[in-house]
Amino acid sequence: MERVEAFVRAHHGVIRYKVFAANGFKRAEIRRAVYSGAIRHTGRGTFAVEGAPEELLAAARMGVSLTCVSAARVLGWWVLESPDKLHVCSDTGRTVAGTVAHRGPRRAVRLIAPRQQVVVAALRCLPPIQALVIAESALAGKQVRLGALREAFHGPKDWKVRGLLDQVRGNAASPLEVCAEYWLRIAGLTAEPEVFLPGIGRVDFLVEGKLILEIDGYRFHSSREHYRRDRNRWNAATSSGYQTLRVTAELVLSSPEQFLGLVRAALRTGFPR
Repeated sequence: MERVEAFVRAHHGVIRYKVFAANGFKRAEIRRAVYSGAIRHTGRGTFAVEGAPEELLAAARMGVSLTCVSAARVLGWWVLESPDKLHVCSDTGRTVAGTVAHRGPRRAVRLIAPRQQVVVAALRCLPPIQALVIAESALAGKQVRLGALREAFHGPKDWKVRGLLDQVRGNAASPLEVCAEYWLRIAGLTAEPEVFLPGIGRVDFLVEGKLILEIDGYRFHSSREHYRRDRNRWNAATSSGYQTLRVTAELVLSSPEQFLGLVRAALRTGFPR
């Protein structure tokens, strides 16, 4: 029973019977797991554990596979905004009311589309910054390859996505880092993320080679020692001729124009090194 439950949880909490069968599970073993309460039968040929994602349960009921932002949420990737509707891929020519339909091959046993297909769908469907966050998350987790993503967008109408992929680093530390770098780049500013400055330490961003940008939300002061270290870094930066700007995560995510306004003002008024 523990083996059955662990297997379902490894598939994000919801699974088709065909997947059980393909991996050597017998009907009797599955029935015992259901009887014990380790898993439950949620519909024709579908089983789930307690607390399974509602998106996956809905996909199983509708006979579709999750993709794009809906799949990214279940996979635990970075997502900036939760979708109002499920993003799904279904059998050719079939539409499902109340969902956002995506093109792409689907296998009936899959409740989540293949990883690359998920990222490709996001890049085609979502606003650039939301798609970029999902792509960076998948690449940072080694779920997809950047080269393979580029190969998927070779058509003449894909130039915008190719331009977005040119901005992908694949080693971003957080969605905040992705968003901050995106907005700074859009504003035409040079920003180096996670820079180590001698005598100062590692900073979130160095903008235009002279402004240290720290975003509260990357780190927090869990102890007096962390607080002291942070203040020492700030003092070292000031004594070395760098100006430091601290902004909140909420500002970067919700008010990019105000965020950029603060950065520009700091660059204008900053003292020379």
